[in-house]
Parts: sequence; C-alpha cells; structure tokens
Amino acid sequence: MTDSIAHLRSRQEELVRRLAVENSTQQLAALSEELESVSRRIQDTEAAKDPGV
Repeated sequence: MTDSIAHLRSRQEELVRRLAVENSTQQLAALSEELESVSRRIQDTEAAKDPGV
C-alpha cells in the first residue's frame, strides 16, 4: 500500500517544521532519518507515475 503524494508531502512539511525547532540531538537524528525516507518515497512515487523523468 502506498501513501498518496499529498499525504507524503504533508508529512515532509511537518518534519521540516519540527527539525527547525528541535534541540535534542537524538530527536534531530530520528526526524532527519524519517525526512530522508519520506523524501525518497515521494521521489519513487513520482518516478513511477512518470517513468520519463
């Protein structure tokens, strides 16, 4: 099951906002890791919709 692009982008924006104010090194690492994962999923989903990209 794949998430919709809109849902993924919403999560991406939320993670960016949280990263901007987070102070805990451990939490920053976790948020950053999740952001990378979400970004890859967005790219993969978009590439699957438009294989010419």
